[in-house]
Amino acid sequence: WRRLLGPENWPLTLAIGKPAGAAVRDRIGQVREHLQRWRDVTVGQVRWQNVRFQSTSEAIHIPTHWILETPSQWVQATG
Repeated sequence: WRRLLGPENWPLTLAIGKPAGAAVRDRIGQVREHLQRWRDVTVGQVRWQNVRFQSTSEAIHIPTHWILETPSQWVQATG
């Protein structure tokens, strides 16, 4: 938490991580729920990227990073 105190540490960019190809292939419903939860995020900014998977005919818009601009956004996000 100490790294959150200095103004030089903002904005804070957190990697979300991409789903594995097997998850997209075998658990697409869970992947869709994951994507929807990130679409519903109202704190900070979610950075998205089109990612191709072997099991899909088209690229999927995947959240890759969550950017929190200020300590107050971090407090709001963590409840």
